[in-house]
Amino acid sequence: MKKKAFLCSSFAPGFHPFEGGTKEEITSILGETYDFVTITDQFKEMTLEDMRQYDCLMFYSAPFWGMKGDSDFVANLLEYIATGGSFMIMHIISTGAIPETAQVVGGGFRMHPPFNKYKFYPEPPCEHPILEGIEPFEIYDEMHQVYLEQSLNKTVLLCINNDNGRPHDAKHQDIYAKNSGNGVELAWCNEFGKGRIVYACPGHNAESYRNPMLRKFLANCGKWLAREI
Repeated sequence: MKKKAFLCSSFAPGFHPFEGGTKEEITSILGETYDFVTITDQFKEMTLEDMRQYDCLMFYSAPFWGMKGDSDFVANLLEYIATGGSFMIMHIISTGAIPETAQVVGGGFRMHPPFNKYKFYPEPPCEHPILEGIEPFEIYDEMHQVYLEQSLNKTVLLCINNDNGRPHDAKHQDIYAKNSGNGVELAWCNEFGKGRIVYACPGHNAESYRNPMLRKFLANCGKWLAREI
């Protein structure tokens, strides 16, 4: 029997277009595990009882901006996760703008350079079940620089090491500079209380989500959140 999922994004025109491709790709990738009972751009009024109707809350580029840690939604979300709910953040880790959720989810969005080609690779020596069958892959996408909660005991799943970065100049400064040798953490998972959390940055648009290896990775994430692997 499939799990029940709540999927939320911004439907604002021009901001990470969700309808017309991206929504369909996400639901296709995760549809083996979840029935998407609700797909919406509204979430701030959700009660704890509302959240508990779902096995997993999923947010793609959702507008958490401006929310405060003392809001009812944040308190409800943290209790939902701590008592066994699953929470997935795709692309923009906008929950990081709220200190209380940043500490639980593991970081927050800072900025991003222009679109570029990036190579993702599984973080060794991790043997997490999400990484079963995952090989390095390249994707042309918008990657993010994030603030990291270093004290959080999270499992890093994917890093990038950009060997095709733009040169640093006054107009374009790629934070993942060519030949930097720095691995940048852009997908991880962790547990909070009885709940499970996944953050995965790759996936700006429908074309990104058509990458076969990214699809397999996200499908594995969904299964882990559903406690199927």
